[in-house]
Amino acid sequence: MTKLSFQLFLLLSIFISALSAQCLAGEVEVNLTVYTDDYGYEGYWEIVPTGNTCGSGTLLLGGM
Repeated sequence: MTKLSFQLFLLLSIFISALSAQCLAGEVEVNLTVYTDDYGYEGYWEIVPTGNTCGSGTLLLGGM
């Protein structure tokens, strides 16, 4: 019974989060585009302002 309750909770959480797909007041829309090469498993990423290239005005970055 506990397993079923957890699965139901998880399913409902995903469904509810999908319902709030619109930006709230004070939030901005973000588009995420992922490009990979032959070494796609080397996960490095940056978030930069629109029109900037990697390393130019980096807002966030990460990777392995």
